[in-house]
Amino acid sequence: MPLAPIPWLITDLTPEVIKALDGSIQTGAGGDGSRVAGPAVPPAPEFTVSKTANSITAIITNANGAESYEFSINGTAWVAGVTVASLTPETPYGFRGRGINASGTGPSSAVVTVTTNAAYSSVGLIFSDNFDAQPDYVASDHTTSSLRELHSRLGNVVPVGWDAVSDWSMYSEPHLQILASNADKARGGTGKSLVMRRGSRSPTWGGDAQLAKTLDRDYKELYVKFWIKFQPGWTYAGTSKLFRVCSYFPDNQSGSQYWGSCGMGFIWDLTSYDLAMSGFRNFVSIIPSAGGRMLNPRPGVNNWGFQGNAEAFNADFTHPTYNLIDQITGTPLPDVGNVSHAQVFGDAWHKVEFHVKVNSGRGVQDGIFTQWMDDTVLIHNNTMAWIQTDDPYPDRGFNSVKFGGNDFFMPYPNEEEVQEWYTFDDIEIRDSLPGDRL
Repeated sequence: MPLAPIPWLITDLTPEVIKALDGSIQTGAGGDGSRVAGPAVPPAPEFTVSKTANSITAIITNANGAESYEFSINGTAWVAGVTVASLTPETPYGFRGRGINASGTGPSSAVVTVTTNAAYSSVGLIFSDNFDAQPDYVASDHTTSSLRELHSRLGNVVPVGWDAVSDWSMYSEPHLQILASNADKARGGTGKSLVMRRGSRSPTWGGDAQLAKTLDRDYKELYVKFWIKFQPGWTYAGTSKLFRVCSYFPDNQSGSQYWGSCGMGFIWDLTSYDLAMSGFRNFVSIIPSAGGRMLNPRPGVNNWGFQGNAEAFNADFTHPTYNLIDQITGTPLPDVGNVSHAQVFGDAWHKVEFHVKVNSGRGVQDGIFTQWMDDTVLIHNNTMAWIQTDDPYPDRGFNSVKFGGNDFFMPYPNEEEVQEWYTFDDIEIRDSLPGDRL
């Protein structure tokens, strides 16, 4: 009688893994002869999509055991990764994906129809406000120790053309005002301006006031210009957050995260350190992606003096020779030593400009950050990796601009309720550099 077939096995050096002749993998303890089936190929991954005019990217919500992925459009060849590029604007595509693990390639997902965005063309000026035509505005019911926010989309009253206001303080004087009675604080001495206040309060941050403009889309490039002035006798103490450009998702348009963080972008503030140590600092918090991660390069939070001893945050950092005028002496600011707020700003109006541009892809160091003051470049970097290598949203852009912020200011007794003002005027937001900056 014929012998029963023998299931020949080839074993690895370790007893826990056994490979059968048919290529399947079995595992076992190696001593008792028991065997357990190895991992199966992964089911189709679950995902949502992000899109541009020329690409579609899968945002994986459930890997289903996959270690990597392939995606395809319209039944064409599979592309490794989660992005299919070189597509045509305003065109519908059938988009599908599949997962891969050590056991092989899994089945395809259902086809999802995705229409690419329209090709973007620059419009130049996006928004401007000199506040002269604004109705008088004061953020009311502001006296509190916690966040108070107002949103036009929720029916709250905010300045015309703007989208949201945050204002709270521990004192009776509102920290955000647009008033005809403040004409002396407007540029030129007539009309209106955006007046913000800070209050001395110990032992912590004593107030917060912000005026927010939500843009109509994600912009890969933004240029913002405004004029700023500080009251005469501004106290040399503390930190004041003044301005930020940010990137938020639709589900993060309110609450403490919206007002306190930035998604992707930067926060500009001014900090007054001891003159014998660091002096007055131009402080920029670079926030390249959700959660504030910065992997390549990693500038984190950086601050620069106005006197020429700037700190580089990568090899292509450019620190030019300043051409700012000392507001006390009328001569150029010194190249060595520390300077004060009064020397840099005094009580005059100063033009401030920012230009940001998103890098061309995840981790690619070709993004831009530039700051000017009074037509002098303070900071320039053309290797910014705003979108990081691990950012799940490679198509993000800048979509929010905010003026003001909270203040860490406590040189006076609380009972004196000391408040100081600064003011913004003639604001412009563009999606590209103006002609005089090209």
